[in-house]
Amino acid sequence: MIKLIRIIVFTLIFIALSGCWSKKELSDLAITTAIGIDKQEDQYLVSAQIINPGEIAGKALSNRTAVSTYEVEGRSISEAFRKMSKEAPRRMYLSHVRIVVIGETIAKEGLKQILDYLSRYYEARTDFYLVVTKDQTAHDILSILTPIEKIPANKIFNSIKVSEGNWAPTKGVQLDDLISKIISDGNNPVLTGIKYEGNLEEGSSLKNIESVSSPTRVELENLALFRGDRLVGWFNTIEAKGFNYITDNIKETVGVIECEENNGRITIQLFNSNTNVEGQVKQGKPKIIIDIKCELKVEEVSKCERKLSEEDTIKWIEEKSNKQIKKILLASINKAKEHKADVFGFGDTIRRANPKAWKGMRDNWNDELFPNLEIEIRAESTIRRLGTITESFQEQGKE
Repeated sequence: MIKLIRIIVFTLIFIALSGCWSKKELSDLAITTAIGIDKQEDQYLVSAQIINPGEIAGKALSNRTAVSTYEVEGRSISEAFRKMSKEAPRRMYLSHVRIVVIGETIAKEGLKQILDYLSRYYEARTDFYLVVTKDQTAHDILSILTPIEKIPANKIFNSIKVSEGNWAPTKGVQLDDLISKIISDGNNPVLTGIKYEGNLEEGSSLKNIESVSSPTRVELENLALFRGDRLVGWFNTIEAKGFNYITDNIKETVGVIECEENNGRITIQLFNSNTNVEGQVKQGKPKIIIDIKCELKVEEVSKCERKLSEEDTIKWIEEKSNKQIKKILLASINKAKEHKADVFGFGDTIRRANPKAWKGMRDNWNDELFPNLEIEIRAESTIRRLGTITESFQEQGKE
């Protein structure tokens, strides 16, 4: 019995010790927070933004940057990362990647090679965001130093989350979501766009974070439309908001209603939105019905003479909001139809509503049926709050 107990104890010890066989010393790794992928002729240009550990952990002021960016070309993405070892003193470690920046040029050619590498690489997690540049390269984006956040990748990641939740013309897209949209018959993906404003040389130096107002800034640029894995067009701010309305991805946003009197304005905050999309097939023709219900509150009043305490004014604001929401949605739908890219998943909605009819539509959906799709929009807005005051005091106290 004692011998059996000893065998069990030693077996458990050996099992526990075997967990260290694949250990990696932190001092041997270059913690990569962002990847940039461009293409030049038949070569991939891969950029990696890595953390300088001493600058992140240290409290003393330093004249060194918190990150360093390396760029290497290769016939494949994997080869480029391997060749990076000639420049970087440590092996690239991708488990902490927050952002993958894809150059616009390669996005127009297709993302399948990039997605194949990212989904196969065993060390990479899938909770990072993918973005695409507009008129610039991924390497240039990763060269810009950012204020507030020492690590630029964290700045981009957090900006997407904040913008998506408070303004709504962007969308955080992760790897699994992107792949599922690409392989879907009745859906196409979007990616948030990104660009920098200012001088690239100044943006990549410490000068960019030493002044109150940074001369060069990284900004989000609405949404890019894809057909399959290829970039085909761009939504502007209004159209990108329309996309998020339709896909029920609005958490909060604001809209401005024009008053006829004195060029006044009422700013409305949308704090609760629910969208239901229904598909129908009648006499062989597909139809989509979009039903949106929104809850609003008055956030700001400027030079508008209408009295918010009156019921007619509340109804007027709600009607104006309904018209404005419909206009936003139509702008988004028309742009997607122009590029023959069903990024809303209307085809998938039709498939769920009538699988049998969808089999005959699937092959011609993006090219023929989607651009001519009948779409009915219903919007219902309700004012829930007027703020902590009812009437504006701007007109009071006049002499």
